[in-house]
Amino acid sequence: MPVFYMNIQVNAEMVGLVMDTNKGEVMELLGWKLLLVVIAIFFSGWVLFRLTQLLPNKISLKNGILLSIAGILSFGLLPFIRSRKLEYYPIIARNTFRTYYPFRLADAITLLRKEMSNMENYKLNTANFKFGTHKKDSSDTQRKIHILVLGEASRYDHWQINGYNRNTNPQINTLKNLFSFHDVASGGSMTIFSIPQLISKADAATYDRHKKEKSILAAFKEAGYYTAWISNQSKYGLTGNIGMHFNDGDTAIFCGHGENEGNFTGSFDENLLVKIEEVLKAKPDKDIFLVVHLIGSHWRYGLRYPEKFEQFKPVSDRNRSLITRPPLEQIINEYDNSILYSDYIIKKIANFINQPKVKGTILFVSDHGENLGEDGMYFHSYKPTFYTAKVPLFVWANDLYVSSHPDIMKNLERNINQKISSSESVFYTMIDMGRLTLNDPDTVKSLTNKNFLQSRQIILGDNGKLYNFSDLKKKN
Repeated sequence: MPVFYMNIQVNAEMVGLVMDTNKGEVMELLGWKLLLVVIAIFFSGWVLFRLTQLLPNKISLKNGILLSIAGILSFGLLPFIRSRKLEYYPIIARNTFRTYYPFRLADAITLLRKEMSNMENYKLNTANFKFGTHKKDSSDTQRKIHILVLGEASRYDHWQINGYNRNTNPQINTLKNLFSFHDVASGGSMTIFSIPQLISKADAATYDRHKKEKSILAAFKEAGYYTAWISNQSKYGLTGNIGMHFNDGDTAIFCGHGENEGNFTGSFDENLLVKIEEVLKAKPDKDIFLVVHLIGSHWRYGLRYPEKFEQFKPVSDRNRSLITRPPLEQIINEYDNSILYSDYIIKKIANFINQPKVKGTILFVSDHGENLGEDGMYFHSYKPTFYTAKVPLFVWANDLYVSSHPDIMKNLERNINQKISSSESVFYTMIDMGRLTLNDPDTVKSLTNKNFLQSRQIILGDNGKLYNFSDLKKKN
């Protein structure tokens, strides 16, 4: 039904929603239009039946072989739309195969079954898990709000605060007390690898640790914070490696429709702002910790922002065919517009906690970067490149937090040029900024530590292979 009503392809999110829904929700969504859907389905079936009657009962062996070869070749050439490098062909071909019906439906059902199994195992493995967190400053009654913002497919070198020659950050450029770190490598160049590492003690070499221990939401919750996961991405998908952590906090809120592909815009990130504000206002006397997951700069870039943010032009037609790529100039313009929009979103979040009686911080980090035509590569894949591995990471604190913790701010500034792995440092940095203690703290990984230990910057890639960021070459 969502295929026709919302122009979305079948995916694990859709299958999960169908399993979760009921008659009342269907009637609320469609009402009398449900009758039109039923008529359309029966009419389409009748047309298909009539068309099959017009086909010949059989064709010659020669024509059959020629048509089969043409079909296989056409399908086999599709991966070259994304990249002409043969080393990436197997991965892209596999993903392309999963994209089309009926393989897409089978793949979605398989992924959802695996996800449900992984999430059930996670519940069993972590049933008695505790971080042992508590607040260092138990006598401090000032309200505290800490927000971890997870970007999507955002490149370090397309943020103006990192030296980019375009004005992609007019909003956060106005913020005081903002520190951007200049040598940060992601723990994985795909969301399924990177996000679990960012929100847990796991890193590239110990990825499965996140399946046995709870996430940072649980750590803050143990210390008395009200915690929430607020997302503009899918509730289902990625075999549960992210979803298993949604319920580690007090609540999980989803604004997106779970579709990042095709010509469907889905939900703009500004819809997250309403939910963030609602949570902050609903708990006025509670300390708050939020994980906010943006759709950010996920392909297609031109669909990730409202048209009023089309500052960099020309851009491609939002309803264009996906058979070919637009010119590189248009791709980069659309990508930069998506960064400009993320800049706007982050500034709005900062405004929520920039209050005189609140100690507040934001840590922004992207899950991974993106290829934008370097060496003929686009998007991102399981095999990391320099551009999918290097990510933006910055910390902002409001005035009250800065005046209360000058030592933390000094150490953040001291570490901005260190070699950093986001997977190793984000968890411990948020814990330290929240002034929490753990049973087994690894403080030298925190960016707030004056004795910060530089990272080897290991990246988890295809088939569990580990890559060194220093081995990935930057293209001139």
